[in-house]
Amino acid sequence: MKIFNTFFKAFPSYLGFIFIHYFFLLAFRIWEWMYFPQVGSFRDAGLGWAGDLLIINMVLLIVYLPYRALWAWKKVAAYATMMMLTVLFYTFYAAIELNFISHLQIIDVRAFNCSCTESFSAILSNVSTTSLLLAGAVVVVMGILLYYLLIHRFPLKGPKWISQIMLVLMLLSFPAVFELGLTTDFFSSSDQRINKSIFFARTSLGCSLGFYSPKDEEPRGTALFQEVSQKQQFILPTEYPLLHKQQPQDCLSQYITKNSSTAPDIVLLVAEGLGDEFLFPMHEISFMPFLSQLRKKSLYWSRHLSPVGEGTSPFPSLLSGLPLGQKQLSDLARIPYHFSLINVLNNNNYHTSFYYGQWAWKESNEKFLNQNHIDIISDAGNFGLQHQSNLIVEQNYKWGYNDRDLFSEYLSQTDTLTSRPRFDIIYTSSARFPFAMADKASYETAFTAIVDQVEDNDLKAYLTQHGGYFRSLMFSNDALEYFFNQYKSKSNYNNTIFIITGSYPIRQLATPHPLKKHHVPMMIFSPMISKGVVFENISSHYDLYGTLLGFLSAQYDIKVPQHSTSIGNTLCSSSHSGPKALIPFLSSEDTLQGLLYDNVFLSDNTLYGLNEGLKITPLKNEK
Repeated sequence: MKIFNTFFKAFPSYLGFIFIHYFFLLAFRIWEWMYFPQVGSFRDAGLGWAGDLLIINMVLLIVYLPYRALWAWKKVAAYATMMMLTVLFYTFYAAIELNFISHLQIIDVRAFNCSCTESFSAILSNVSTTSLLLAGAVVVVMGILLYYLLIHRFPLKGPKWISQIMLVLMLLSFPAVFELGLTTDFFSSSDQRINKSIFFARTSLGCSLGFYSPKDEEPRGTALFQEVSQKQQFILPTEYPLLHKQQPQDCLSQYITKNSSTAPDIVLLVAEGLGDEFLFPMHEISFMPFLSQLRKKSLYWSRHLSPVGEGTSPFPSLLSGLPLGQKQLSDLARIPYHFSLINVLNNNNYHTSFYYGQWAWKESNEKFLNQNHIDIISDAGNFGLQHQSNLIVEQNYKWGYNDRDLFSEYLSQTDTLTSRPRFDIIYTSSARFPFAMADKASYETAFTAIVDQVEDNDLKAYLTQHGGYFRSLMFSNDALEYFFNQYKSKSNYNNTIFIITGSYPIRQLATPHPLKKHHVPMMIFSPMISKGVVFENISSHYDLYGTLLGFLSAQYDIKVPQHSTSIGNTLCSSSHSGPKALIPFLSSEDTLQGLLYDNVFLSDNTLYGLNEGLKITPLKNEK
């Protein structure tokens, strides 16, 4: 007992620092709630603070060990060190909180491939220097003031039982945190409840301990890939297994009539959740009539495939023609050098940009785009105040902005960008859960009217069950119609090429078929196209890189590399006259789930032959 009392002899002086932490945690909780009272309840803010206290009690009880040793040597040194660490911690806390308040982004170090440097750089890049300095100054001033008041002016030298009660409460925090953390969602039931700084520290620690540390994996199977790809002249087959000589071929000029010597603006519209079959009537009901009509005026590939699934970025394959393995390329700890539409067009005086209604760091998109030196990344954190009311807060989940607002923001941000050609990427996401849309009531009314006209009870039940998905298709269709109607008023409209595709089909609506769940539309529309053309050859996202650069090189003297890292061919190529299609597919669980080679498809250890359309039949010839 004597040893116990001796060890905790410095605890009364430590109480002041404990209460300083309590104060700062409360201040940050109030600050966050004052900015977003509509996001969560006051109850959630209070429970969030209670969770903060439990966690900080654990941390402070552990920190007491070195504090006690330092206190025994020199009390002033113990006080000063503790106060300095406190100020540094809450200055760091202020940066993370400012990032959340500005962008509603909770930094997960795992999303940055376990790089604390990259993740903290993302925080600093999202927070203005002035705001950070101001917040840091407030923390320093308040910390010094509280230190002076609690340690010097009003030292906590009350009855001994106060220290004893506090010590017991802090000890009880250990089992409480483990019980609540392991068996409930007490600390993470909503974004408001999560302590952003502690979450950052926890994911950093997990990465440091190797619980989810990324690994640089050596490429495997490169010799076999080089053999079956039928591409010639690999430059450095061991060191750079994808690098080969290839001059992109032009297959679009015969369909697109050049009307200006100026290189065209290019708008790449990638719709998350958009499957090819949604462009056609489903159960004799057309949910996307505008897109269906646009298809008839476009160059349209009826058998186009996306290699990725839900939760995986489509951009490495779509912009660079890069293959997939056990994980997508942008999830690697180190992204290999490669060519892409972004860096090639950048070198040809194009202005490149990416617009997204959610957060660009999701699916490692921001990491991939920045490596390609894109000029502008505009995500949910950059939206104007006129769109604030459209923030999705269902179940306290900060999802982002709907497609209509995304298009509106894009149009307003690009109104003045006319000095040089543009390559704009717009990534829409309303056609998926949680179905972010404006004017929900009118779409519910319109959908109800459609369902009421259906006589088949089974079909009516099916439509009702998946009503959210069908309404989202209707809204996405109208948002696209709004976008094109607005874009027509731009001076560069007649010299713009629009490329429309999907990242993957909504799996709840797509046909349960190994290839259909990768079947997405590929359309090229432009006022320079006189009539629609349908291409029935197998094509994929891998083919866009070479196809677009081949056209621009032939028609506008765009300089393209003599070498390529793309595994794609051209969109217009046929397996009968050119290289065979080689398309690996990645599942939503980030595992390689299928491989299409020419007219043979391997999926789930079953071999299929590819027939007309995308129909498949099992093959008995294992060879």
